[in-house]
Amino acid sequence: MQRSLSKAVMHPLIMLLPAVCLALSGCAATKVTQVWRDESYRPVKLKNVLVVALAEVPTVQREIESRFAKQFRDRGITVTEGFRIISNDQRNAPDSREVVAAKVRELGVDAVLIIERDSGRTEKEYIPGMTIVHGTGYGMGGGGTAVVASSQPMAPTTQGYEHTNKFFGMQTQLYDAGTGKIIWFVRTETRMSGPLQEEIKPYVADVSARLFGERFF
Repeated sequence: MQRSLSKAVMHPLIMLLPAVCLALSGCAATKVTQVWRDESYRPVKLKNVLVVALAEVPTVQREIESRFAKQFRDRGITVTEGFRIISNDQRNAPDSREVVAAKVRELGVDAVLIIERDSGRTEKEYIPGMTIVHGTGYGMGGGGTAVVASSQPMAPTTQGYEHTNKFFGMQTQLYDAGTGKIIWFVRTETRMSGPLQEEIKPYVADVSARLFGERFF
């Protein structure tokens, strides 16, 4: 788990999320599948952070970085989104490592939060058919007579079908800018249940709650 900041920055930029929306009722659910913290790290209050989302789609990159930045600003922490200081050309350039390192020194940041895609998965679910019925009957008569009721199916009766749920995985990593070592890591899995932008918001909220619960800042 001792990955350096330089190695993370040189990670090839990948598609963060597929541009696919899954029409499924219910809210998106983010589940933590793995969490790790460097127990040897001394509890220093970090005050200035750079947020970098590794994504090929600029709108996705900005959405994630901006939402994480808001979480930091709401807590009075100085933060800079990667898209504001690193162009797409610089991210793809051979010297991208040096570019980011220079920005870290220039900004005087003491932490870097890097977000990148993890492996996703699909899950097939069988939705059983449903028969709708209506009934007829008689109320209680005088003298305590029994209720007589009957029911019969109404057409049409729905048929069972198979539905595919799509999940995307994410890795969120916090680095100490001074040593370049990772000090906190969380892997999550979120079910796609709507437009991409709607999935990012709950993911960032859930991960941020865990991050700030560690009291690094």
